[in-house]
This record gives sequence, C-alpha cells and structure tokens, in this order.
Amino acid sequence: ENVLSGLGEDASNEERSSLYEKRKILAGQHEDARELKENLDRRERIVLGILANYLSEEQLQDYQHFVKMKSTLLIEQRKLDDKIKLGQEQVKCLLESLPSDFIPKAGALALPPNLTSEPTPAGGCTFSGVFPTLTSPL
Repeated sequence: ENVLSGLGEDASNEERSSLYEKRKILAGQHEDARELKENLDRRERIVLGILANYLSEEQLQDYQHFVKMKSTLLIEQRKLDDKIKLGQEQVKCLLESLPSDFIPKAGALALPPNLTSEPTPAGGCTFSGVFPTLTSPL
C-alpha cells in the first residue's frame, strides 16, 4: 500500500501492475491466514471443552499455559538456532581469514568440530541478516 501510494507519475505501468499483483497475492494470503486462525481457535475451544470434563481446573490451566508457551518457545528456539548458525559461520570465516603461518596460543583458537566438514561458499564467506555482537575471552 505504501509503495503504491508513493509511486510517482513517472512509474511504468509494468511496475504498477507488478505491485498490484503482489498486493492481491498478499491480500489472499492474509485472508487464508485469518481463516486458518479462526479454525484453529474453534478447534481449541472444542478441545478445551472436552478436556474440562476430564481435568481439574488447575490441570486445565496448566494445559492452556503449556499450549501458549509451546509456540512462543518454538519461535524463540528458531531465532536462537539462526543466531548460532550465523555465529558459527562468522567464526569459520574469521578462522579461515587468518594467515596460514599464524600460530595461535595453545588452545586459544580452534575450529569447532561441526564447522570442519562444511564447504566454504565459492568466492569466500558471505553473511546474511543482522550480525550479532561476538565477544571473545582473548
């Protein structure tokens, strides 16, 4: 919407139609997501109604807390996994960028075992995303 409204009069018809098409696709995806959410909420109410017949109030509250926290924790785990992977790529590239005659202090620098088997991308190391701050005890 913002890009479409910000287009100047000099924008090509092809660019405008491409943006309208993207807008149409995103609107469809948004509608699909809304329907999925409604169905999920409906099923959740049904399951809670059934469980209420078999669980105590405390157990039911524990279950509801578990369901809420599970999705939150899964999202957080994915973020942390991405940060770990990025950190490993950075360490690997930093170690590969050291001169071949560099001799580190005993045990000061070592390539983690899970990085030794991964091939380096052609053209050197590349990073994507935001770089987290890395600290070192050195």
